[in-house]
Amino acid sequence: MNWPEQINQVVCADVLDYLSGIPDGVVQTCITSPPYWGLRDYGVLGQLGLESTPEEYVAKMVEIFAEVRRVLRDDGTVWLNISDSSASGKGTCHNPGGGENSIGRERKAAGAYPLNRGNKSTLAAFGLKPKDLCLIPYRMILALQADGWWIRSAIVWAKGLSFCDSYVGSIMPDSAEDRPSSAYEMVYLLSKSRRYYYDYIAVKESSVKGAAGSTFNTGKTAVHQGGKASDAERVESGTRNLRNVWVIQSEKCSHAHFATFPTKLVEPCILAGTSEKGQCPECGKPWVRVVSKPTGGTTGKGWQPHIDDDITGNSGGKVGQKVWDTYSPGSTLGWRPDCECGGDPVPQIVLDPFGGKGTTAKRAKELGRDYLTCDLNEEYCQLARQELSQEELF
Repeated sequence: MNWPEQINQVVCADVLDYLSGIPDGVVQTCITSPPYWGLRDYGVLGQLGLESTPEEYVAKMVEIFAEVRRVLRDDGTVWLNISDSSASGKGTCHNPGGGENSIGRERKAAGAYPLNRGNKSTLAAFGLKPKDLCLIPYRMILALQADGWWIRSAIVWAKGLSFCDSYVGSIMPDSAEDRPSSAYEMVYLLSKSRRYYYDYIAVKESSVKGAAGSTFNTGKTAVHQGGKASDAERVESGTRNLRNVWVIQSEKCSHAHFATFPTKLVEPCILAGTSEKGQCPECGKPWVRVVSKPTGGTTGKGWQPHIDDDITGNSGGKVGQKVWDTYSPGSTLGWRPDCECGGDPVPQIVLDPFGGKGTTAKRAKELGRDYLTCDLNEEYCQLARQELSQEELF
């Protein structure tokens, strides 16, 4: 399938073959969860996650995300969900939130079972002892950083948290008695460049009031942030910046797919990573918000409050000058292009190269974005097409 026919279509293909058909710099954000190492055999020739060692797996991921970087715009981002596995005494690798005994017979029959990695000496050959965490997310993110990616945030997706007598979220059953049960996965925010598009207003959270009388405009907070903390996150406004711990319950899946994205995990990534209004049809620059004064200006360009540079990225101001006054959010008055090309905006593109049953694509479509998605497993592609109400593609 040739470009641009891939847009808004589910394609069954090898990820590198698929990415090779996408032109440079057309994707605004990539939201994806690659197959985890050593945890599942989906029964498809050429699948990822079956590499002999963590090093081989990480090297393959670096190769794939180099292609993702190529198809991203210079102001594009990646939201990467990745989890860990642990080495057992039998030379196998298990999900630290589950294990062989927690997977039912039907799932075993469908191919969702921990993979045999040989024996203890096999594990020791690449630095793992029985019961070690393999530390796949750390190995992978450090390798991506070394390959040129900016690692902008490490987000904890909390699947289950206890608060006093209440419980939020759900995790896989875990029979381990010598360690805490794992109740989270990681989502890393990566950028292609130092400056990137990030619409923080679109993902504002409801604010929680601190101690009685707290205004955050005195003391250490005021000194550190130039007295502007109460403007940026004032309690009276009812909102605050998105935090990096997301409590999101896993979603049930009635189909034979055991690693589905929750819709609520995908949504903030789309909202922050792409422009609600769209992009210029000529140069592809995202349209940006016009916000009200006195905390006015434009936002969504990703120029974070910082010292020395002004919000355009130029160092024309006084050294050490803070730029909170030109940046802090107000009410959205409208949108404007960030270029002089002209023309009505068109939807931005969201990429998921490990599309699974199509959660990212479906939510992107619902939010008015275009999508690009593929998967190696034809069964999952069929599920995604059903979710998106597409005709079968060959």
